[in-house]
Amino acid sequence: MDFVIISGGSGSTELQKGFYNTIGKIPTNLINLYDDGKSTGIVRNIYDILGPSDLRKCHTEKARIEGVSPDLVSLLEYRYTGSVNDLIEIWDSLLEKAFKTVIHGDVNDHVMSKIRDCFLPFINNYKNWYGHDMNDFCLGNIIYGYLMGAFGHNLAEYEMRKLLGIKSQVIFNSHKNITLQAVTKENKPVRDEASIVDHNNEKDPIKDIIMDKTSICARTSGMLHKCDAVIISCGTPWSSIIPTLRTAGVLGTIKDKPVYVVLNASDDGDTKGYDAHKYADMYDRELSGIAKVYYFYPTEEVLRDNGKHNGDVLAAYLIKKFLNSKTRKVKAIVSDADGTISPKGFYSLGDISERFRKYIVSGNDIDKGLLGHDDTLLDWPFVDSIYYDCGQYRLHDSNMNIGTKNWDSDMLEKLQSFSRHYFVRSLIGNMIRLTDISNRDEIIGDIRHIINTYGLVAVYRGKTTIEIHEPHLDKINRFKDDHPWNRDEVLYIGNEPKGNDKKAMSLYNHIVVDSEKEGDFIMKTLKEMTN
Repeated sequence: MDFVIISGGSGSTELQKGFYNTIGKIPTNLINLYDDGKSTGIVRNIYDILGPSDLRKCHTEKARIEGVSPDLVSLLEYRYTGSVNDLIEIWDSLLEKAFKTVIHGDVNDHVMSKIRDCFLPFINNYKNWYGHDMNDFCLGNIIYGYLMGAFGHNLAEYEMRKLLGIKSQVIFNSHKNITLQAVTKENKPVRDEASIVDHNNEKDPIKDIIMDKTSICARTSGMLHKCDAVIISCGTPWSSIIPTLRTAGVLGTIKDKPVYVVLNASDDGDTKGYDAHKYADMYDRELSGIAKVYYFYPTEEVLRDNGKHNGDVLAAYLIKKFLNSKTRKVKAIVSDADGTISPKGFYSLGDISERFRKYIVSGNDIDKGLLGHDDTLLDWPFVDSIYYDCGQYRLHDSNMNIGTKNWDSDMLEKLQSFSRHYFVRSLIGNMIRLTDISNRDEIIGDIRHIINTYGLVAVYRGKTTIEIHEPHLDKINRFKDDHPWNRDEVLYIGNEPKGNDKKAMSLYNHIVVDSEKEGDFIMKTLKEMTN
């Protein structure tokens, strides 16, 4: 599942923890970079860039959740008060401690070198502009600000993500360097983003924001196009969320996707006196063109005793809501049975109700996925048919529709000679498999040259396998011919969107699974939904 969270720097932390604990990965964050308070504003002025603080906060929160690079995180969050000269004295020792657990490599070594080199030029500019003292200055902003100014926002994000060793990405609404302003109910101006966040005036609340027109950047547009759903996090709406939603191209890109809005459990500085219903009214106006909007109110079920969101419960609710939407028109669930998607969850589906018909498209490893401990086919009452490139097996009438293939001996000899370093075998008479190949791209052309005259095709399977068979035996084509359902009537669950599952995912409603933990949770949730 591929979710994007629209957030600020820290408002989605509990939600990110919940996703990580539940499915083993953190969604991508979409943020704006309009912060201009305290040290962020100083760094923006010196480097003439957008604000680095929310990117820094997102990265350090993800690193903390994933349990990586604690020493580097400490440096990036270090808030310094004192003289500039004293900071110069301790800077090298701070870097040495921060970098001691960083994994070395070409990219990381290059970035660490740039970080060492950027400090003194920044300090000289600081002294010229602001004097010799610093107050509550976040040192991480110097590092992020320099990289953003030198290499651009996307590359800075990539390099710091690699340096920290985190997997989850952060993307931006736009790269245009603008300043955020607002106006109150009594038409009083609020001059900058920092003042919006700290407005705290219930009697004269913020009425609207003022921002220059700006358009969505290409990377973000692409990621929003391919994501499964968008989540709007709690946080400061006027500074963190609404500027992103008002960026030209954002709403148009997500208009047909499910959008889940997590409403604040309490008011914030820019929305003093708001309750959940008032937040919902605000987002109703902003999301008026979105077809599917779902609100998550701060009820007892999703809150901890301290009144804060319970990320684990919230993530589970969001996923269940998503799967409900995804399966509304579904007649059949199709999945792989080789154990790579859900070793636990798939086999627990024996009690699933008859809401869905169940089919399996195996990865052709029949001996791995479809045999029991006594080498007999598993008795799965909830599964109708097994499709694989050898043919089709109907479990309940024991009809194995595979046929046999008499291979040309000259062709087999050529393949065996050509592939003497690889394992060649025939699978139930209808397929030749070449396994343990490390250089498939180099040899696939020669293999196809050998088999073309015999009317056969060679296709990649997994990461190191090439399979040879007749074109009509393609498992997805066979399934499609037997069941002329439309895209929304089949849910295909797979983990190789660029490999084995590519064709199925182009034809059907689908979910990409990135880990066994994610697959287990999806299967468990589908079971709970249908009981």
